[in-house]
Amino acid sequence: MTKLERWYLIVVVGVLVGVPSSRGQSDPVDNCRPKGDETILCEDREDICFDYGLSVIYDVDGYCPNGKVPYINPDYICNCDVICIDEIAEGEDCEITYPSEYPTALCGNGLDCLRENTGYVCKRNDQKPCVKRIIDYESASKNGTLSPGLLYPTCNNIGQYAAVQCSTSTTCYCSDTDGNRLFGEAVYTERDGMDCQCSLHWLRNEQLGLTEGMRCLANGNLDPLQCNDEFCFCYNSTTGAISAGPFHPSQMSLLSCYDPSYHTVNYTNICTTVAQLYALQVSEDTDTITLGSECVLTPSRWAVSVLTSARWAWRSKLCVWADSLKPNCSLDGYYAAVQAREGGLSYCSDPLGNMIEDFEFATAVASHVTCNCARRRYLLKQAGLIAYLPTCCTNGNFEPIQTRGLYSYCVDLNGNQVDEAVSFIEADNLNCTIKQCDF
Repeated sequence: MTKLERWYLIVVVGVLVGVPSSRGQSDPVDNCRPKGDETILCEDREDICFDYGLSVIYDVDGYCPNGKVPYINPDYICNCDVICIDEIAEGEDCEITYPSEYPTALCGNGLDCLRENTGYVCKRNDQKPCVKRIIDYESASKNGTLSPGLLYPTCNNIGQYAAVQCSTSTTCYCSDTDGNRLFGEAVYTERDGMDCQCSLHWLRNEQLGLTEGMRCLANGNLDPLQCNDEFCFCYNSTTGAISAGPFHPSQMSLLSCYDPSYHTVNYTNICTTVAQLYALQVSEDTDTITLGSECVLTPSRWAVSVLTSARWAWRSKLCVWADSLKPNCSLDGYYAAVQAREGGLSYCSDPLGNMIEDFEFATAVASHVTCNCARRRYLLKQAGLIAYLPTCCTNGNFEPIQTRGLYSYCVDLNGNQVDEAVSFIEADNLNCTIKQCDF
């Protein structure tokens, strides 16, 4: 197998098992997995469905009309057919067993068929953390105790946390189905452009022990331009298919998905390039160098160059810290929020490797530091949204007590309110259990 064929296999498998399709979370039951010793790969899904006389339905959630819910037809492999069955509204009777092979009606999105008295009723399941958080939010709004720091979560159709969660009037970030934060963040005004498919792709890769995969954008989406040493191509995250290419890397700028305002001529972003340089140990090379049209300077104002790639015929130029250790890169190829320096110190970093404000701490406690607060402040300032800047610890974590308007409240690691809020004049009476500044 050639290197190109191996990469294509990685891309295909990554699409199949690492990138959730648009239909994934709406399936009422998991009836699409191979049974027993079957090993079906649906890399040719369109052709397989065509053989059945069917077309691939990418937007399963929006496929059925009002009053109907989608159900993957178990009579066809590769999710080639969707059945629209009757939707049972909240509070109406439901059944947990069916006389036929598949149900004729199911509870609507976000509802479960739960026992009530002697029967079963479609209702929201407050045993699911995401659903309970919505119920608590609505209760606070109804009784007049709603405060501006309370998260109104987004749940998927089966009551788990959706991929994108938004803290009130600040930033949105990527999440797994249990509400754990993943890579990817953007200001709340850019919420509609986030799907976090790349973050979920890498979560799945980690679970499978895979180290190869797709490159992300800063907001957790898939970069529409994907490259390796051999070729580049455009990837459509909606259809899960290559939409243009492959082209040789030297011709990547000819691809429709190439964005000169974001993509570099060598594709490699600054942190990944510095990591490669670190591995090559070429610090003695102090030629003046540039990345794009300007030298990207970090506080030390110290330049080094990356060796010429004979395959790609380019010479990358950039600036790095004179006293930097191996950089910690994000899935988009830029600097992660937490970076280590010489002298036993670490700092909160912006995507270009610069320290955010003066957030610094001992490297020995770095495992307890997220810099989530520092990064939120950075993103909001960059977007000119300074009305609700959070208060941070000196290490870049969230201060346990946040105040907005007339309310003060305790927050979690993501800056979202926990427990009830109090008047700001009673802030000192709060006893927050999550201590983020003690590191």
